[in-house]
Amino acid sequence: MSPNDVEAFYADAMRSWDEVLRYDVDGAINIGYQQGTRMLQVNLHSADGATTLTLSHLVEISSEPGTTTTTPQTAAGGNLNDALNQMGLETKGEAIVSASGADRYEVEGTTLHVYFSASAGLPAGTECIVITAVLGDGESAVAHRDGVATPC
Repeated sequence: MSPNDVEAFYADAMRSWDEVLRYDVDGAINIGYQQGTRMLQVNLHSADGATTLTLSHLVEISSEPGTTTTTPQTAAGGNLNDALNQMGLETKGEAIVSASGADRYEVEGTTLHVYFSASAGLPAGTECIVITAVLGDGESAVAHRDGVATPC
């Protein structure tokens, strides 16, 4: 399906939810839908005739009466931030290279450097969105593309 077809599918499927976020950067589409304490984020991009879809489900949980905290949940119900903090930057670098088509990665202390060529599967300008999604507490990243280093 094209990104527009997938976008139309989710617009129809999520019609009872409120659309709270939308942006389109160089063909990468990000839409956020919210219903009560739940949010679904739909990310789409297309490269070489293939559409990639990433869904993120966030749930607000109450930590004390009268307060809520937005916490990403893993499929098993655990806290995603705790899981990310347990993974090393080497593992995260390997995952990003595999998922995005980046050329390579390097770890320098607590900073992950990811190198993208023109043929990478991510549209230019979206690198930091993908990289920062896997960073844990105290970790940083730099995206490298076409000789330009962009701190994330």
